[in-house]
Amino acid sequence: MALIKCGKCGVKYNEKAEVCPCCGAENRHRTKQKDGTGAGGRKERTGGRKEMSTLAFILFLAVLCVAVFFAVRFLMQGNSPGKETGKTEAGNSGSDETVQIMEKYLDEEKYDELYEYYQGLGSYDPVYEKYWEVASTWNWMKFMRETKEALATNGESPVFYGISYALSGSSKALMIIDGAVNDEADHGNEEILKGFQEEIMSFLKEDLQLSAEETEMVIGAAKGKSSEWDAMESYVLDRLNLSEN
Repeated sequence: MALIKCGKCGVKYNEKAEVCPCCGAENRHRTKQKDGTGAGGRKERTGGRKEMSTLAFILFLAVLCVAVFFAVRFLMQGNSPGKETGKTEAGNSGSDETVQIMEKYLDEEKYDELYEYYQGLGSYDPVYEKYWEVASTWNWMKFMRETKEALATNGESPVFYGISYALSGSSKALMIIDGAVNDEADHGNEEILKGFQEEIMSFLKEDLQLSAEETEMVIGAAKGKSSEWDAMESYVLDRLNLSEN
């Protein structure tokens, strides 16, 4: 049996008694045990708070993991390989309708319309890389086509040969083709670009009768200076027995 000392009269008595047997003062020790304000009660409430804190922390971690999962998934969808495949997937950049229109121009070989439509878009999108390569190459080849037409008239009408422009444009077109067909991505336009390449090489070797060295100059030129192209034009005109107009 444990004894406690009365806080009022100082008499020691059984701790389980409701009041002091001497002075009748309330047993405060027993009262604290009942209402939980004693050491045991405090310990119990502290333990409860710790359990609630642990549960809240676990819940926070769960919410954080879910948020991270969806964030990573969103980023992966945003970086899908639309540029490499030349295809548009749902949720990716690029308009399905726009791709369908450009694909139709490509299938029908309407490259002038493809170029004009692409220019009208006003912004670049990796999904459109496939169409830009064809349209831009075709546009640089226009000087070659004009020169071929001029050479075909054989002096029967006033002619502007524009050979220097044809050489410069052919060089830029070949650079686009080289970058497109020699990368690791499959754009689905490689056969078209290779056809353009063959057409350009035939023009240089057969229509302009360039030597191997001159042809390599056109192929390897990053940026043709006007004086260089003009000088080569003079050589070509002399070689073809044509006069500059």
